[in-house]
Amino acid sequence: MKRLLLACVFAFLPLAAFAAEGPQGLSAKYPIFLTSAVVTSNTQVKALPGYVAYMVCIGTDAAAQAASIILSDATAEDTGTTVVTWAVQAAYNYATPLIFPVQRNFDTGIYLNYTATADIGCYVVYR
Repeated sequence: MKRLLLACVFAFLPLAAFAAEGPQGLSAKYPIFLTSAVVTSNTQVKALPGYVAYMVCIGTDAAAQAASIILSDATAEDTGTTVVTWAVQAAYNYATPLIFPVQRNFDTGIYLNYTATADIGCYVVYR
């Protein structure tokens, strides 16, 4: 009888573990991230505290104009703490995406700022 009871318990454990993970086997320890739209001008990505996993930028035409792209811990342009600054080189063809692994908490908000019209589009992966 003990063997039958143990067999039933051990047969049920994997199903219980799967059910605890949630839909499609996703565990709560792997948070869901959001992706901003491709941004080509100053934009508030998030107005609340959050976390940025990474930022991806790619050229939108054959030759970018010189500028800087700044990811800030802020909710408005030219405020807050600068987290990532990328100096875009003039007349360079950015045909390959550049990935910036930010991996940082943002206390105020997430703001993406362009210092000039740079022919670069970026998106932010955040939660």
